[in-house]
Amino acid sequence: MGGREKRERGIEREEFYKALLPGLPDDIALDCLGRVPLRFHPGLRLVCCRWRDLVTAPSFHRHREKIGTAEDLIFLVQAVVPVEKCGDSEEEEEEAEEKEGGAVCQPPVYGLSAYNATLGSWHRVAMPAPMPLFPQVAAVGREVVLLGGWDPASMEPTTKVRVLDPATGGWRRGAAMAAARSFFACAALAGRVYVAGGHDGQKNALRSGESYDPAADEWAALPEMGEERDEGQGGGGGGGGSGR
Repeated sequence: MGGREKRERGIEREEFYKALLPGLPDDIALDCLGRVPLRFHPGLRLVCCRWRDLVTAPSFHRHREKIGTAEDLIFLVQAVVPVEKCGDSEEEEEEAEEKEGGAVCQPPVYGLSAYNATLGSWHRVAMPAPMPLFPQVAAVGREVVLLGGWDPASMEPTTKVRVLDPATGGWRRGAAMAAARSFFACAALAGRVYVAGGHDGQKNALRSGESYDPAADEWAALPEMGEERDEGQGGGGGGGGSGR
């Protein structure tokens, strides 16, 4: 094989691997990949560098909305119900409690669940660390923000913030809240997350509030409320979240 033929074959091979899907024009390949359900996107990222760059780009999710394949997701914080050991009976449980000097009280374990309203399916979201107890969750753009609640080790309110990108399944640590709080009102509006009230570490109701910008990873203080409020509910509209 001559040098010219080798160069031509090298160019053909390079073009083959540059294609999103070999043998298809990129616009058709893009439509094909855009129809893959969101829960498989972390796997798409592992195929090649070009697929990784594609599925993590905002333009890809805008294209999915354009062709009608974007999915509506609802995220819920739920207690994880432990699977009972096979063969354990009520008598065996009572005997175990008697040996231990009574029933052993353990804090519940929480997890993040996602309901795909488009496909009618549920799945559990993988977490890199134990989830706080009673946190709040809000969707902003293409990200999901998990914040506040109780530290499961100390049982004290936490300032921690974690941000999930559902397209990649990746988590990042967000800037901490200025105040540790639990059982507070929380809502997303126009690209920001707003929190207000709740309990501090002494179970005192709070008047303070603050807002979070996930894109800038910054918190801003809000004017204090006229009175303390705890165990409130928040709601937002017109830009809180979007289809994926």
